[in-house]
Amino acid sequence: RSYEVEIKKGQRLSAEVVGVRLSSSQQQILDMQLSIARPDGTVLVSVDDCSFTRQDPAASIIAAEDGKYRITVRDAMNGTQGAGNYLLHIGGHPRPMVAYPAGGQAGGELKVMMLGDAGGAFEQTVMLPGAPDSRFDLLAEKDGLTAPQPNFLRVVDYPNLLEAAEPNDDINTATVAAGSLDRKSTRLNS
Repeated sequence: RSYEVEIKKGQRLSAEVVGVRLSSSQQQILDMQLSIARPDGTVLVSVDDCSFTRQDPAASIIAAEDGKYRITVRDAMNGTQGAGNYLLHIGGHPRPMVAYPAGGQAGGELKVMMLGDAGGAFEQTVMLPGAPDSRFDLLAEKDGLTAPQPNFLRVVDYPNLLEAAEPNDDINTATVAAGSLDRKSTRLNS
């Protein structure tokens, strides 16, 4: 199935499919593929699975020219039997694939670098909940637009220990951590 969206040069076009994640015992699993093509038909991006959505595709581009861009969604397995449903989000919203760091200490404010968006990396600050959460939703926001699906963060009881700036690949420039790793505790102090 194809969809056309008219956009101007420099605008972001994001498309995200929810297919496998909608599947149930009553519905066939739809493993979808997504492509975005320029007005002349040249495919700019084609995605099957991605790290952000696992088995569902997501992509975004910045339009190189004015025109009607075509988003095509099809069965990646070429032969799924039976009916199935999918949800397709199309818009100018940001679509980062990764949030770094991937979590932080409960109750604290965290500056997150949103990576993988077609418009480039951007920073977002979030207040984390007061209790640990293995799947805290962070909806990317940029230029007054919000992504329809969250990136997930892990909220934990201890502070982050992030890798130091490059270079850090030898003993003299390695990230330093103080503490002990024993059977009772895996807490490190930086």
